[in-house]
Amino acid sequence: MRNINHTVKFTLIELLVVISIIGILTSILLPSIQKARMKGMSAVCKNNLKQLYVSQLVYSDDNDGRVFATEYGSEWTMVRTWRDLNTGDWKDFYDGNTGFLEPYAGEEDSKIYRCPASSYDLDSRFVNAHKGRSYSGFTSRNWRHPYRLEQMHVVRTGTADFRDASRKPFFWDYNAPLDDDWWMGSGFEIHGNSGSLNLCVTDGSVVTAFLPTANWSRLASGVWIPYLEKAIGESAY
Repeated sequence: MRNINHTVKFTLIELLVVISIIGILTSILLPSIQKARMKGMSAVCKNNLKQLYVSQLVYSDDNDGRVFATEYGSEWTMVRTWRDLNTGDWKDFYDGNTGFLEPYAGEEDSKIYRCPASSYDLDSRFVNAHKGRSYSGFTSRNWRHPYRLEQMHVVRTGTADFRDASRKPFFWDYNAPLDDDWWMGSGFEIHGNSGSLNLCVTDGSVVTAFLPTANWSRLASGVWIPYLEKAIGESAY
């Protein structure tokens, strides 16, 4: 019996149709995949903030109910000294060789300190100065000392805000001007540069705070108050 070999041939038009369909499906699916990816990374970011909050509570239990989260990037997580405002003296958090949160949240390279939904150049000043950590506090860095949670208030905005609020901004995603190449490098983004930032509140909740990217500069912090009030549902005054 003779074997009949049928060779299937496609016309050029058929191939172009198939390629077009694949292109259409790809254009439909890629945004959805990217959106799902960003949501997943944002969820990890929120979990990081939760873990850092728990670490703060453990530190607080060991240190007379005090906490610590200053502004100017994430340096508060790794500073080794604090200033006694009564005497003006600088004191070690531990032995002078260990960062503030590291006994509770892990060593310097722990992923808990970095938002996975943020990207920046590995050779940027930000990475060199802050070791890639990306969560910033709200109290003035010149106040660099632990204080009781109920005494905490936001001074980064120029005035002592949220002093009497029951829920206060604690720490959140680091933000900087989008054109701040000197610090972050080129092409960086935080949560897709959508203006949404994860914010840990002093009651342990993590909320989404919307802040227009035009106001991400530290110099624009005076206009943050309405956005922070909306995010946590408390008045700053």
